[in-house]
Amino acid sequence: DATFSRFSKTVETTIEITPLADVTSNNLALFAVIYSHRDTANVKTNGETEFINVVKKMMPSSSGQSISSLTSGTTVTQTLSYTFNGNYVLPPNANAPANLNVEHTVEDFENLGVIAWIQDMSTKEVFQSVDATYTIGQFENELASALSIYPNPATDFITVEGNFDHVEDRIEFIESDWFDSLHGKFDLIISNPPYIGKNELEGLEPDVIDYDPIIALTPGEDGLAPYRIIARQAQNYLKENGRVIVEIGHLQGKDVKNLFLQAGFSGVQILQDLESKDRVIVAKHSV
Repeated sequence: DATFSRFSKTVETTIEITPLADVTSNNLALFAVIYSHRDTANVKTNGETEFINVVKKMMPSSSGQSISSLTSGTTVTQTLSYTFNGNYVLPPNANAPANLNVEHTVEDFENLGVIAWIQDMSTKEVFQSVDATYTIGQFENELASALSIYPNPATDFITVEGNFDHVEDRIEFIESDWFDSLHGKFDLIISNPPYIGKNELEGLEPDVIDYDPIIALTPGEDGLAPYRIIARQAQNYLKENGRVIVEIGHLQGKDVKNLFLQAGFSGVQILQDLESKDRVIVAKHSV
């Protein structure tokens, strides 16, 4: 079984291997391929206008990841990830491939998939293969399209309206001072807290500073107070390998990343927005 998620230009897959029989080979490798379901930019003079299931990257590399022999009924879990670099480029031909250290060939990051398989590198026999299921993003998109939340930002009360058909049993609204009223553990915690530093307020555009409540813009001082709370407490409410995603100010990436690393999170990443400015931190809770 395998699932994968995507955060901006980072793709991560979690693969659970449950063998039905012992595999005693000492030369096993796990392969995972990030592929595009459909590419259309490379139009050919012979009339070809689309290309299906186009390989974009092998994780961790074309050599795969070495794994130990497998025991029947014993589940082994592996996690692989890759972040595409730079901007999109269309290579002129097969003899001039893209340099993935500084560029990528992904036309649409929402159109990616992951396929994984286990192979005996001595005999070349493939034991198991799977097309990973996309997890993070499906329910979130469905829910976002059903909701209308206003006013935003708010100083006291908000109104939530929407069509909750088919999702009402998966939604619960809780008023809480950060984590104080929360119970249980979650796969994903997302926050867009106020993060503007006190000394940055004067530089804000009038259509922001003149209309948005101050409490929605800044927590005061250096703007990092919400991240200190989230980094310190979030692991108590995350399942194993659960993640925190927070929006940040474009100058806060290094500081917020360090807060999550110091709190014991792993795989902490800084993701950029469409203007190539630091905008999001993703951190994983590994037990």
